[in-house]
Amino acid sequence: MAHYQSESQGIWHIPALFCVLILAGCATPVETSIQETTEANVAGCEELGPIAGSNSVFVGLSASVGRTYAQNAALNDAAHMGATHVVWRDMGTSLTNEWAGTAYRCD
Repeated sequence: MAHYQSESQGIWHIPALFCVLILAGCATPVETSIQETTEANVAGCEELGPIAGSNSVFVGLSASVGRTYAQNAALNDAAHMGATHVVWRDMGTSLTNEWAGTAYRCD
């Protein structure tokens, strides 16, 4: 007995692949040498402004993936501002995956 696969059964592969590619693009960090540090180490630096990144897709067992996406999004903000240093204020949890901080330029 032959098994036939309808065309509609294979179509779900296209949207799934598209979603994976979109999510992978969101996690790509900008090439940068931004240093993560503390307030004490940026005392003489120029404050550039707040940065933030979040991810609500990956929580629970896959929270580490969500934290990476969120952190990369925040670091990308800092890189676009010309930052050399970042001081984190919020570094996410397994439920929130929100990273927030302040970008600085130190000469």
